[in-house]
Amino acid sequence: MNTTLSAQGDHAPDFRPTRRHWLGTTFGLGLLGLGGGLLGGCGGGVGSNGTGSPAILSQGVGTVSGFGSVVVDGVRRDDSAASVGRTRADGGRDSAEARLGQRVVLTYGSDASGAEVLEQVEVRPSLAGIVTERTLDTLGVLGQTVRLNADPALGPVTVLGEDWTSLSAIALGQDVEVHAIMLGAPGQARHLLATRIDRRTSAAETASVRLVAPVAEAGAVAADGRQTVRIGALSVRLPAGERAEPGQLLTVHAAATDFDVIDLTLQAVRIEVDPGSTAAAAGSRLERTGLIAGWSGTTFTVDGTLFTVDAATARVPDTLALADGRWVRVMAQRSSDGQRWQATSVAALSGSGNALLLGTLSDWAAATGSLRVRDTRVVLNASTVLELGATASAALTEGLYVEVTGSIGVRGIVAERVRSLSEPAGTSAQITRQGPVTAFDLAAGALVLQQTQGDGRVRAITVVWDARTHWRDPLQPAAAVLAALVAAGSAIEVEGALSADGSRLQARQVRLRSSSGAASSPGDERAGSASRLAQAGPSSRSSSDTLQRCQSAS
Repeated sequence: MNTTLSAQGDHAPDFRPTRRHWLGTTFGLGLLGLGGGLLGGCGGGVGSNGTGSPAILSQGVGTVSGFGSVVVDGVRRDDSAASVGRTRADGGRDSAEARLGQRVVLTYGSDASGAEVLEQVEVRPSLAGIVTERTLDTLGVLGQTVRLNADPALGPVTVLGEDWTSLSAIALGQDVEVHAIMLGAPGQARHLLATRIDRRTSAAETASVRLVAPVAEAGAVAADGRQTVRIGALSVRLPAGERAEPGQLLTVHAAATDFDVIDLTLQAVRIEVDPGSTAAAAGSRLERTGLIAGWSGTTFTVDGTLFTVDAATARVPDTLALADGRWVRVMAQRSSDGQRWQATSVAALSGSGNALLLGTLSDWAAATGSLRVRDTRVVLNASTVLELGATASAALTEGLYVEVTGSIGVRGIVAERVRSLSEPAGTSAQITRQGPVTAFDLAAGALVLQQTQGDGRVRAITVVWDARTHWRDPLQPAAAVLAALVAAGSAIEVEGALSADGSRLQARQVRLRSSSGAASSPGDERAGSASRLAQAGPSSRSSSDTLQRCQSAS
């Protein structure tokens, strides 16, 4: 592999993501004075404070395009104060980790000064179930058609989980989790464009299915109190007492055994109604990214949401010709009568150059031109520019703190530039440390990691965790699991904020290192030590691994 080596050091142009503005005002609850944060990730319908009237909504939904703070559709969002989680079928919320290509709902609050603060990142899969249909470039899951894409010129590229090396490797009968953008407009055929696909393998995962999609038709309520709605080719029987209307965006949870693949029917155990698709209060705000569909000259649909565009109030660049298939970010405000989403700005997105990683380099393989940063695979090619002048190293090495910019590809990020930086400490910046665990104190929420430095010296680092720390399966903050980890001498990888003296690491992510050295991913075939850890762990969720349920806006 031939890469271009540059000696420009730390002075190359910085990655400059688009800032979010709302008619000149930064988009977010803090500066807009809307108390309580985004409602979209909490589910359950329109917030009404018990009065039945719609509540003010401020919701952002997008696709993860990097980390260094979390990057969503090319925009950096400071996640140092945010929890990351996902809802379960029973309505609870588990700790989670954001991954490249996932669809997420962002919840904002404000600090004491009124500045915007990202408080919650909700990982929201669009679809989960067994692949029952397969063509060259589509999947059929739960009666929904999912399009796969490897060409950034056609929209977001489908990122693959660790179980596959190509899109063609996804097979009939496999159980998958799909993150996707909805394509199509009301009255048109709708399908999904996958932004990430992972394989589900554990019994806990495959026991349930889920679907996020708009209601096409709503039937009458049966004698048993259950309403049937149609979503694409799928007929869904809602739980008794639940109601939905055409156009509403539903998250449907069900047992896997309650899906009939022949009749394409599903018995739901729980639903959530996205408030962005129903009667949100006048003045509510919405942000969506996706491909334009059904452009009429005054309206279009993006990601299942219908927007009205008025040239007098919407900021649209002269260079952006609105048309079906254009990949855009839309920011909108609910009309004064509460009936329409009126676009206030429309910006073009591109599959090139919108990915960013800031973190510690690991798993550098010169033979394949690949490495990892923030447990995200990075691929180098002949046009990748290396700027290593900020450090004494003249080559890519393990432990180097780097900035990676580039584009999203099927296997991760295709790097346009890799720049070395001085490693930050004593801040909210996320760095990574690896090594075996030699001791732990469960009551104190701490363990000791033994790190071997580049010069061969060994250093003990105290790793502390709290309720926001995500432990990737099979690791858990449980005595039996940690004791097995110490006994086996298994290496872990911890991502978090490092103290100024480098002796203490506040963990945000804790994951097991596989026998090959790479961090084990949810779909990986793990080393024998991982199996022993899984056997040692308790079957129920620990309190440290479960976050509080969403709280209503105040």
